[in-house]
Amino acid sequence: AYDNSLYALSADKGTKLWAFQADAQVHCSPCIGGGTAIINGCDGYVRFIDLKTGRERASAGMESNFAAAPAYDAGSAFVCSMDGQYACVRASDGKILWQVSVTRNGGASWASPVLGSQNVIFASRNRTVFSLNRKSGATRWVFTAGDAVDSSPVISGSRLYFGCDDGVIYGLNVSTGKRVWTFDAGAPVTASPAIGRGRMVIGTTDGAVYCFGG
Repeated sequence: AYDNSLYALSADKGTKLWAFQADAQVHCSPCIGGGTAIINGCDGYVRFIDLKTGRERASAGMESNFAAAPAYDAGSAFVCSMDGQYACVRASDGKILWQVSVTRNGGASWASPVLGSQNVIFASRNRTVFSLNRKSGATRWVFTAGDAVDSSPVISGSRLYFGCDDGVIYGLNVSTGKRVWTFDAGAPVTASPAIGRGRMVIGTTDGAVYCFGG
């Protein structure tokens, strides 16, 4: 919340179980992994909060503001900031395992990363979507879109889908970053795709909702 707090509520009754106080607004959506709620916010920290007690297990200071939710797998959280910092943080002690700075055209990210089997894929406001090796942070591929990408990418099978401010919905080969499909929606697409039951649903800023199937 914007009162600098992260709240845990009972799912069946809605009663407050605990509240954790950060040093600034918690702008991102929390991510659950490894028995923790993972947040990164306007205080520049990536924090791992124990789900049962609400106490901080570990944290990493990155001196950046965050808007996008983290992604988590196998003991690590993957985060991206509003000043172009992309990083992997170890959950057990908050150690930053690698950090990549994207400075061209700002490199800010409002979109949450998505995890492939070996890579993590980020979207940036500098018109790029790029894939990094999970363990090293090394670049695997970079795709340049027509405008800023605020839509969080989603993986379905061998494809990566996301919307773009240029009004186009893109489908890329998740392994190579090559474009394999596009749809011109005619209005900026900042929403993220939702995929299930063989369908992809996504909305645009002009109020349209599209459903695709294959």
